[in-house]
Amino acid sequence: MLQQLPDQTRAEAVESLCFEAKCRVDDPVYGCVGIIHLLQTQIQNAQNELAKTQAEVAVAQTKLSQTQNSDF
Repeated sequence: MLQQLPDQTRAEAVESLCFEAKCRVDDPVYGCVGIIHLLQTQIQNAQNELAKTQAEVAVAQTKLSQTQNSDF
């Protein structure tokens, strides 16, 4: 299988195969898919936290703007 690949991509293919095999040993049921799911969940949580923080910043800026406008 590796001999069918171009020389410059074989090392990357070997690394990928080794990674997938290690994942399968560590988690025989899900393998790499378990790691991918975990990472996707972490990304979604980070995106949700970012959206929440951005909303809080927008509210704080609005309150600051209203306070500055009422001072004049």
